[in-house]
Amino acid sequence: SVLYELMRRGGLEIALAARDDKSLVLLLNYVVRNLMDVRFEQVLMHVADMLVDMYLSRQDNSEAVKKLFSTLERKLEKKVKYDHEITKLQGCIDVLLATSDTWTGSTRIEKEIMQRNT
Repeated sequence: SVLYELMRRGGLEIALAARDDKSLVLLLNYVVRNLMDVRFEQVLMHVADMLVDMYLSRQDNSEAVKKLFSTLERKLEKKVKYDHEITKLQGCIDVLLATSDTWTGSTRIEKEIMQRNT
């Protein structure tokens, strides 16, 4: 994406700076809409961080910009919860896989069930 290329070349900060409300609203809409897409996640997290640093504390933000920053905050909170749940799930899967790798025998109950089904 263009944002990734700007980030890679070190021009992202310049591209994001000195935005008027109209272009800031368009950019924030894009970030909010695509933040959860894994294809753009890393770049947009970086862009969101930069936008917050540059514009959140600005006193002359329009209501639309303020609303989009609130939406961005809720989306980020949702993403943190989602990532936390994914990490817990990955931990459970790792435990199950580690257990299945070390377990080579069958219990008596498993053997009985297998015999009934054949």
